[in-house]
Amino acid sequence: MKLPRSIRTKVWLCVLVAFVGYLIATLSSYYSNLLFSHNLDHLKRVEFPLALNGNDILSLYRKQLKLYEDAFVTGERDEALRANELGREIVTSLARVAELTREDTEHRYGDVEALKSRYEAYFRKATELYPRVLGSTDTFLSGEIARLGADGRLILVDFERMSRDYVTSVEHQIERNRALARDTSIYLFVLFGMVVLLAAPAITFVANRLLIRPLEELRGMVTSFAGGSLDLSGLPDYDAGDEIGSLCASFRSMVEGLQETTVSRDYVDNIIESMSDCLIVVDTRAAIRRVNRAALTMLGYDEEQLLGMPVGVIFAWERDKERLRTEGLRCFVESIGSSPAEFTFLSSDERRTPVLLSASPMLGRDGSFQGSVFVAVDIGERKRTEQALRENEQHLKNILDSIHAGILVIDPQDHRIVDANTFALDMIGAPKGLVVDRICHNFVCSAVQGACPITDLLENMDNSERRLLRFDGTSIPILKSVVPVTYQGRKLLIESFIDISERKWAEEMLRYLTEGTASVTGEEFFRSLVRRLSSALGTRFAFVTRLLDGSPARMRTLAFWTGNGYCPTMEMPLNGTPCERVIADSDILFHPSGLGQLYPSAETMKRMGVESFLGVPLFDSRGTAIGHLAVLDDKPMREDEGHRSLLRIFAARAGAELERMRWDEALRESETRYKDLFENANDLIQSVSPSGEILYVNRAWRETLGYSEEEVKGLTFDQIIDPECIGHCMGEFRRVMEGQSLEAVEARFMAKDGRSILVEGSVNCNVVDGKPLASRGIFRDITERKHHEDTLRKYATELEQTNEELKDFAYIVSHDLRAPLVSIKGFSMELVTAMDELRGVIAELSPNIEMMTRERLRRLFEQDIDEAVGFINSSSQRMDTLITAILNLSRLGRRELKTEPVDMGAVVRSILDSLAHQIETNRTEVAIRDLPVITADRIAMEQIMGNLLDNSLKYLEPGRPGRLEIWADVGGEECVFHVKDNGRGIREEEIPRVFELFRRAGRQDVPGEGMGLAFVKTLVRRLGGRIWCESEPGVGSTFSFTLPSSFSHKLPL
Repeated sequence: MKLPRSIRTKVWLCVLVAFVGYLIATLSSYYSNLLFSHNLDHLKRVEFPLALNGNDILSLYRKQLKLYEDAFVTGERDEALRANELGREIVTSLARVAELTREDTEHRYGDVEALKSRYEAYFRKATELYPRVLGSTDTFLSGEIARLGADGRLILVDFERMSRDYVTSVEHQIERNRALARDTSIYLFVLFGMVVLLAAPAITFVANRLLIRPLEELRGMVTSFAGGSLDLSGLPDYDAGDEIGSLCASFRSMVEGLQETTVSRDYVDNIIESMSDCLIVVDTRAAIRRVNRAALTMLGYDEEQLLGMPVGVIFAWERDKERLRTEGLRCFVESIGSSPAEFTFLSSDERRTPVLLSASPMLGRDGSFQGSVFVAVDIGERKRTEQALRENEQHLKNILDSIHAGILVIDPQDHRIVDANTFALDMIGAPKGLVVDRICHNFVCSAVQGACPITDLLENMDNSERRLLRFDGTSIPILKSVVPVTYQGRKLLIESFIDISERKWAEEMLRYLTEGTASVTGEEFFRSLVRRLSSALGTRFAFVTRLLDGSPARMRTLAFWTGNGYCPTMEMPLNGTPCERVIADSDILFHPSGLGQLYPSAETMKRMGVESFLGVPLFDSRGTAIGHLAVLDDKPMREDEGHRSLLRIFAARAGAELERMRWDEALRESETRYKDLFENANDLIQSVSPSGEILYVNRAWRETLGYSEEEVKGLTFDQIIDPECIGHCMGEFRRVMEGQSLEAVEARFMAKDGRSILVEGSVNCNVVDGKPLASRGIFRDITERKHHEDTLRKYATELEQTNEELKDFAYIVSHDLRAPLVSIKGFSMELVTAMDELRGVIAELSPNIEMMTRERLRRLFEQDIDEAVGFINSSSQRMDTLITAILNLSRLGRRELKTEPVDMGAVVRSILDSLAHQIETNRTEVAIRDLPVITADRIAMEQIMGNLLDNSLKYLEPGRPGRLEIWADVGGEECVFHVKDNGRGIREEEIPRVFELFRRAGRQDVPGEGMGLAFVKTLVRRLGGRIWCESEPGVGSTFSFTLPSSFSHKLPL
């Protein structure tokens, strides 16, 4: 068979084979998916909604029947209303089901329309009957309810059947679709397998033989050619009459021609790419045509982004871009010339890089300008280094000038001064021009000229005391330091020095004062201090004082030197003396003269003839002034900073010594006080060594365990522990010795007479430098307390159990009594109806009845029977009221309290709005003061306030205008609410009874059963509060109750 030569014919032949197989598989798959999609759509649109709605209807209907039953038994209208709401939801759901069954032509599960009509008839009848039967004793209605209940149960059976059938239908449809999907998958798998098995070899053969292999060989050669290779050894020979063979022949001819004229460009590319400098080739239109790797790295672009862009983009400054635009590329290149020029490049991320740029024009054979080659060298690092050097030099000069020490920079070759800072020039006393280039020995170290420690003795550093020769011929002692350095490749010496004249003087004075005070303390220290301080500073007087603890406006001298002896200790007032200024300002005070004129009320100093004063405060470790140290003279005193420094030094030492003395006194007092507390404490205190030896105990410990002080000395820890808990206590003791602290630990001690004593306390360990020294324990005898706690816990458990049983009993009794009570009411109404019928019968027979018999029957009907029936009705009504009250009270204990922010002002105003008619009838004035927002149960607060306000309005005196006041007192841990009225009031002996169940006080002319205040008391207790009443007959009552400021717990009923 002759194969086609045209590429198009070959491609169409492959496509045709693949298309036939694809068409067969697609049509089969489309038919299967169409059938499966139709089934799923029916399941989703009809079957699933029917099953879900059927289940919802059944669940709602069961809830509705339960609510109707509870409403009939308990008589609660809310239950009936909720059942009616569920009925409306059921009707809506039935309508949806009926609509879905009309769409389903294959519906097989009964007449939904008929069931819907039956339920709607049942619901209309239930809606009409249940509100009438609640609280009613009509037996006819009870019979209707019974028949309605039978209809409801039949409807329940139908609903259950409908729900079950819908679920069964969904399961059937799912199983049917599962089987269909399984069969379809097997069929499509077999079909696709056959298509692949038949079509794949045919397509592979045709495509590989006619197209893929020849084109793959040609593509390899083209790729090699694009990479710069001109090798044709891998190109096979094909029939020139074939289109692919013709293409191969043309490619071979082209490559052979290029082999004769072209050299591989790898060599040139390697040169350009290996350059470390940036290379950019620009054409005559100033567009970038070639860049190397270094240029891409510097500029931050990809090669595709950069090629074709105007070269001006890479320049950072606008002036360079403007030159390029106005002069043109050729003039711009010629202006750079043969010498590289500095420019700044701008990268893609706005980073500026200084470069050294050279530009070379590219000229054709005829001399025409064909573009330019830019070569740029990154000089950013060099620029940064130059700037850093300049900044370092300026920074170093600023540092040298700011140092408060003389600095000389010296050339070690000839010892000439290269530079000097300002401080050195001031100390030498000459300008810089007279110091620089002079030999350093002219000013420093003149005595060792020729024996320089650095240059002559080859030492690494020189630290020594010398004398500085000033320009005016004087000299001062200095402390100097010389070190060799290398700066910018040049070896130099840095010589620094400071003036130590004052330090030398202070050292002499310190040595003198320290010799007399170093080895003494207390009073002897202060006496030696003032005598030597007076001598060192050349003053006549010196004294040290302390402020009196009980009277801070007075001071007592600790030592007073008068020039020829010590003055006795004395107390002096601070007012009107320079000492007062020292203490008040907490700073040194100096008066060189005229002290008498400045402080005319300082009588003691005036008698002493004091003319000058220098004083400094004494501070304790907390920085509080506790006294002062001063020197005085009978002649003017010169200003000397050294005197001030010396005085400050010894003031610190004197302050520390004075504080030490005070601490010694406090320590002695503390030891006495704590020893008394320790011995007289009621708790048991003990200390035990790590080995278990009892170190010390207090009197309460000895009396409780029955040991004498001598007997305790030989005791060990394990001897006083009850044997039953010795293991536990020894384990706890080891924990304490490891550094743990135990709180609220319980143990059993064994007394000397064998009694077991239960104690509770805390124990810790005294640890010094990581080593335990002894345990410290404080215990309390809780034997009797534990006994009481066990008894109380037993009573509390019994009380809680009894309380729960009472709540359950009240609920069960009230709930179970409701049903027979409804029957009593119903039979009572039946009896009345029967009596009415009997009266009619007797009236018809009256002509045949004797007079006496008629009279007797009349009395029976009108007196005895009517009175008995009335008594039954009133008693059953009262019993119904009492059962309702008990049931409500039981519910109060069962309802879970839900706390939330409650605005009490809004609650009170809402209640008063509902009582507006009573307020207007009684002409009542209502005053509401500020009421807080609290965290409590909203329903409980509405019930509490509603009962209190309703009671206040009920018991107002009819003959006078009423007044209500509501306010709250907020403070501490609770909030107190008050409701005050000007009603009839309550006698004092009746006040406790008003909060009892079914108890009322005063005249019984107002309807009520005595339940409201009992409810209020129960609710207040559950909220964690208490309630009370203050009342005066004829004046009014005030009901008050408390609530915690932040209610967050629930108390038992």
